[in-house]
Amino acid sequence: MDATLVTAWTQLCQTLESAFTAPTIINFLHVAGGWVLCRSRPTELDKPHEPMKRP
Repeated sequence: MDATLVTAWTQLCQTLESAFTAPTIINFLHVAGGWVLCRSRPTELDKPHEPMKRP
């Protein structure tokens, strides 16, 4: 991984740390880190959809 990306990610997480309580920052870092590192296929929610048609 590029060192610049790692440094930027670390700085971003440290900046956001003050917005969370101690237990919540750990959860946030796990979820955000997983989202950033996820390389899977898009889910159904990521696909464009047609607007709901009203009768």
